[in-house]
Amino acid sequence: TRRLERESFLLAAIYNLKNAIMELGPAGFLFEEYAAAILREYGYRTSVGQMVQGKCVSHEIDIMAEKGEEHYMAEVKYHNSRQITTDVQVAMYMYARFLDIKQAHEEFESSANVHRAWLITNTKFTSKAIRYANCMGVRMTGWEHPRGESLEDLIIGKALYPVTVLPSVNKFVRERFALEQMMFARDLLAYSAEDLAKKFGLSLKTSKQLVKEVYELV
Repeated sequence: TRRLERESFLLAAIYNLKNAIMELGPAGFLFEEYAAAILREYGYRTSVGQMVQGKCVSHEIDIMAEKGEEHYMAEVKYHNSRQITTDVQVAMYMYARFLDIKQAHEEFESSANVHRAWLITNTKFTSKAIRYANCMGVRMTGWEHPRGESLEDLIIGKALYPVTVLPSVNKFVRERFALEQMMFARDLLAYSAEDLAKKFGLSLKTSKQLVKEVYELV
């Protein structure tokens, strides 16, 4: 019975994952911070919100991500509605920014460095955006794309569920966690129910339920 309960809890969490990610924003979490934290779990060195000088103008880069000789400049698009997709105009705009930065830096950096553009979103890409990105060599990570390495695949693969996936995380709890940048549900494993209540100003009843839920999840 316990195993069935855990399996049903996992299935419910996965089913609710898209909504849970959308609930990060209203609490004050930045989606680019969550995306960067996911990338770090996959071996990337990341920095968020850096200003970089291009050949023509300066640009704020949502995420700079490096692994080995690969150097990514990532544009992050967060949407709070399932109906909003990331279209070709977004892909074209971010690629134009990428080219401006690349031209400014490639003349004095080692040729061993591989510079690439990366577009990350929490919803779906339009088919035209995918065609353009494939043509231009832009890496894309979004909902259900690419197969096997989509945003939900990366999250589920290492149990990087946001705290908002837990049923007991109401608006008050969400805002308390946001103040401490507590993004991953699994980070709650470091606390007992008593410690959780004390650190975040929660009731002991709520804290006990949160601990129970996170153990069932991860």
